[in-house]
Amino acid sequence: MAIFFVNQGATYKEERMGSYLWAPKLDKSGHKNCGYELMKEIHKGDFILNNADGKIVAISIANEDCKSKDQPKELKEAQTIYEWDNEGWFVPVQYYDFPHPLKTSDFQDWLKDNPDKDSAFDKNGHPKLQYLCNLTSEHAKHILEVSLKLEDDPQVRNVIESALELQK
Repeated sequence: MAIFFVNQGATYKEERMGSYLWAPKLDKSGHKNCGYELMKEIHKGDFILNNADGKIVAISIANEDCKSKDQPKELKEAQTIYEWDNEGWFVPVQYYDFPHPLKTSDFQDWLKDNPDKDSAFDKNGHPKLQYLCNLTSEHAKHILEVSLKLEDDPQVRNVIESALELQK
């Protein structure tokens, strides 16, 4: 099992309500995008940290492996700046909302002191500007440990603890 980091921003509401992640197969220029292509690596049981508007707002678990699926209706109808091709990658997930979302800026200094080019954050500790990213074990462990200290919901704590077990 793996752990990923997804930047949902303008699509979080629709994806959360529909219990999925979705990304187009091609960007608006008709090219493959590494953040979209990474969706194919999500498998049943993988964990995803959900980032929206500068906060990690949930952790989700993939219910199935990624599959090809047309863009969900609610994304087509959403008032976003994005115009995507209809063909995309789809992963049904179970979301576990963080009652206390984590501001990514709160651990930016730690990320700057512990950079990793293969993770979801740039050398300045900001989330990379792509939809889906890998999350290195060291970065995942730090974020999960911080979130565990803030959580009082037993179900959310259990999911975080399960994700932490993968990092050992």
